[in-house]
Amino acid sequence: NVDCLLGLQQLPSECLDVVVTAPPCWGQGKRGWLGSEPAALHYVDNLTKILAAAMRCLKSSGTLWLSIADICNSQGSLRAIPHRVVLAMCDLGFLFRGEVIWKKSQAAPRGRRSQLHYGHEGIYIFARSERHFFRKKPPVGSVWELVPAANDNPDGAAFPLDLPLRCIYGADAPRDAVVCDPFMGSGTTGMAAQMSDRAYLGFELDPELCTLANKLAGRVGERQRP
Repeated sequence: NVDCLLGLQQLPSECLDVVVTAPPCWGQGKRGWLGSEPAALHYVDNLTKILAAAMRCLKSSGTLWLSIADICNSQGSLRAIPHRVVLAMCDLGFLFRGEVIWKKSQAAPRGRRSQLHYGHEGIYIFARSERHFFRKKPPVGSVWELVPAANDNPDGAAFPLDLPLRCIYGADAPRDAVVCDPFMGSGTTGMAAQMSDRAYLGFELDPELCTLANKLAGRVGERQRP
């Protein structure tokens, strides 16, 4: 297990084909980790640094897929965190290539009549160059209905296996592609990479989750053996 920023900084440039990740939300990170910042803007700055490090490692033909939810303040107003991250990445010169709407089977309940009940989450796509391609057939749509994640996900994140699978195939990643998740958690993206016959690299600070991710990846490998 290793801090993702340090791990990414040790990788050579242009060594990754696809990055798929869902970072901890602001206010939900362990002390000293991403998500524990005292202010939302500090969180955006720290997350942008990590994403920029991942983009340095991304090939010019590659794409980064970021699944991130917004957070409300105490009055119920959205903080626009995903939008702030998109703008920060664009300010650094990276290309915002589009947004996929992850349509969820159930809307998240809100306690105020002045709030919408959100039934979707955004997946934001970035690239270093316009010389990348999405899958041609079938074309990649902008609204996805995904197979839900199991309720017993050990890291508590609603990150369904179908999400990284759709991202890997949507990115038209070659068979020798390397897929990376800077916030590995229990290894859902790694499982998706193995199931799609791609190589995988992930980072995770929590040693228990890191051990679990390696264990689950081993199970996928065993099921794939003839």
